[in-house]
Amino acid sequence: MHWKSMSLAAVWLMMSLGTPAQTVAAIDSGSAVVPTLVRFTGAAPGHAGERLSLEFSIYAAPDSGSALWSERQGVQIGGDGGYTVLLGAGSSIALPTSVFAAGEARWLGVRIGSGDELPRVLLSSVPYAMKAADADTLAGLKASDFLTQDEFAARLKQAAADQVKARPQTAGTETTTPATPTGGGTAGYLPLWSGAETLANSGLFQKGSGVNAEFGIGTTSPAVTLDVNGPFTSRGVLRAWNTVAVESNAVATAAAGVSSPMLELVGSAFNSGTATAAPQRFAWQVAATGNNTAAPSASLNLLYGTGGPAPTGLSISPKGILTFAPGQTFPGAVSTAGSVNASSYDLNGSLFAYGGGNGNAFLGYAGSGTPASGGSNTAVGTSSLTALTSGFSNSALGFAALHNNSSGGSNTAMGALALEFNSTGNYNNAFGGAALNSNNGGSWNNAFGGGALRWNINGTQNTAIGDNSGPDSASTGLINSTAIGANATVSRSYSLVLGQTTAGSPGASHVNVGIGTATPATAMEISVNAPNALGPILTLTNPGGTTSPYGYPASEASVDFKTYLHSSTANSPTSRIVAIDQDYGNELSFLVKQAGADNNPLLEEMVITDQGVDVDNYLYLVGPFGIYATPPTVADFEGSVTISGDLWVDSIHASVKDFLIDHPSDPANKYLAHASVESSEMMNIYSGNAVTDELGLATVKLPDWFQAENTDFRYQLTTIGRDAHAWVAKEVGGGQFQIATNATFVKVSWQITAVRQDAYAKAHPLVVEQEKPANERGFYIHPELHGQPQEKQLQWARQPDRMRRGMKQQQAMAAAAARRTASTQ
Repeated sequence: MHWKSMSLAAVWLMMSLGTPAQTVAAIDSGSAVVPTLVRFTGAAPGHAGERLSLEFSIYAAPDSGSALWSERQGVQIGGDGGYTVLLGAGSSIALPTSVFAAGEARWLGVRIGSGDELPRVLLSSVPYAMKAADADTLAGLKASDFLTQDEFAARLKQAAADQVKARPQTAGTETTTPATPTGGGTAGYLPLWSGAETLANSGLFQKGSGVNAEFGIGTTSPAVTLDVNGPFTSRGVLRAWNTVAVESNAVATAAAGVSSPMLELVGSAFNSGTATAAPQRFAWQVAATGNNTAAPSASLNLLYGTGGPAPTGLSISPKGILTFAPGQTFPGAVSTAGSVNASSYDLNGSLFAYGGGNGNAFLGYAGSGTPASGGSNTAVGTSSLTALTSGFSNSALGFAALHNNSSGGSNTAMGALALEFNSTGNYNNAFGGAALNSNNGGSWNNAFGGGALRWNINGTQNTAIGDNSGPDSASTGLINSTAIGANATVSRSYSLVLGQTTAGSPGASHVNVGIGTATPATAMEISVNAPNALGPILTLTNPGGTTSPYGYPASEASVDFKTYLHSSTANSPTSRIVAIDQDYGNELSFLVKQAGADNNPLLEEMVITDQGVDVDNYLYLVGPFGIYATPPTVADFEGSVTISGDLWVDSIHASVKDFLIDHPSDPANKYLAHASVESSEMMNIYSGNAVTDELGLATVKLPDWFQAENTDFRYQLTTIGRDAHAWVAKEVGGGQFQIATNATFVKVSWQITAVRQDAYAKAHPLVVEQEKPANERGFYIHPELHGQPQEKQLQWARQPDRMRRGMKQQQAMAAAAARRTASTQ
């Protein structure tokens, strides 16, 4: 708000307040009552038309000191932003005349709402007319309420005459005429009866009249309303509504030998031991330090004793600082009915409590006691925050809490030795004895429990919950680690540990974690009551994603197993199940560690994709059903497959179709391998032996299904044992066919080859020549036979990611073998 205009039109005195309109009306009507109101006009730009709460205050200085008077009014701001108020109209006692009684300059300040007060403005002289309102009164009484000396003498004379008249009259008694008072007096002195009919001057001198009158005792030049020149004794209650001043009758200087003025309080107490009065004396005396009159530095001392001035008991310096005499103590308990205002307290010579100007508060032999030590710090407890130099907003509660903290800020320590050695760390919270005890420069740590995070020194963003939880003594600089539970130890950054652990014996002490159950039976038990629904579910998410459906490497998530603690590769699992991103799907891979050495790599043994199941090395199936899956690809094996039982397939595709058995002649040491007969047709082959009869004929009976299964029969006949000619006399028909020879009793070996005509064969005819799918063109079943590299093998077209991993696995195996070889040399 800026002042638009400021005028103080007039000051009126009034006995009671009304509205501004009523006040003006009373003045216009010529009322003898003058209202104590001051008209003030101001402006509040930017608040036109609003109703504001304004506080008006009058001061004795332009920019300091407390308000002599203030009030708050609700003010309606005009359309042009201006307003006019009557100062005093918002108070039940209006604007007191005492505000201007001293005849000194006054300044007015205005505050809008709870905002800062605007610069003060010097008041004009018009308001001081308020003092004139009581210029013809004394203590509020008009001059007509007092008697002049002549009126007083006339009234005395009349009173004496009236007294004579009132006396009873007896016969023969003469009537006595009242005597006229004699003597004289000096102007200004109040009269005194010095005899029965004699007046003289009293010791009370009056200067001026009305409310401005000043009275002197022992002086004709009173400087205040009552000026006493000489000793003063009060035998009752002395009440001073303004200032009580004690002055000597001369300037106190070393040359003049005049003592400093003294305010003495003398009383008498009864001594119960001697039954005599025991005078006591207390005095305030101004004492100039070293009688330095050139540059005096006086203090106000309280002297006590039964005689003259005794040793100093209490001193008030020129700056208002109170000090006690050496060795001064409180003889009893300090009453809580009053209050003590001091910036520090000593007990037995040591700083016990301190409150600094920067918002510091120390209690109980705490803190450094230096007023410039940081700000907004609180310390309660011996040796807490004693090294503070520049830290801010620290809170310490307990013996030696934050003891060494110098510049660290916003730390909270509750408990003996909590954050004891913290020096520069910030934003730490320690709750419990010795919590974060060793922390020096670490920040943003939280410890809850005795000894929690006690070994942390420079680590940041660590959390420990539970007694003695947190890092071990060798892990003093962890980042973002968490330990939960009594004696829970964490020794790696960005890690969370649940439950008690024992150094040197991982897993020897642990807790069972339960989710949804109060009695977990294993290291982790998740219980979800979901009848006829899926649950519980454990989800592993890797939001990294890939830029290409076939990009490599892809995002992965895994479950690792460690069945023993590795010595050289502590982070390496013994087996792993990993899910790999595959074009909005997943490839599930199963890996196990290659046996034989601690640092051997993991080998991929089985992969499950939306295309089927791939098994590396060896697949062993036990059971009556083996593998049951849905086409197109139900299994893709690299390496040998052993089936102990029946293999049921609709068709077999292979480069060769061999059978392998133990060698009949040497089954313990040899195998016998046979190849299958290949054909471009779906063929069946049947064979047997027959002997012709005496007519040279032989009939071969066939199974009843033979002709239903086969068609397009092809025959082969060979005579055995003799040279003879054989032929097919009758082809297959009626479940048989007939052989004839040109001799009798000839043995004939026969073979029939036929094309399958069963329903499945008709539904799935053999396609001899086939075009490769687009993604398989340029790839070979056996690329090395065509002079092509291994990357042209057909599986690289079908499963490129798996083949890349397989190559990396082979490289890892080769590297491991090389290391083993090197280690033995």
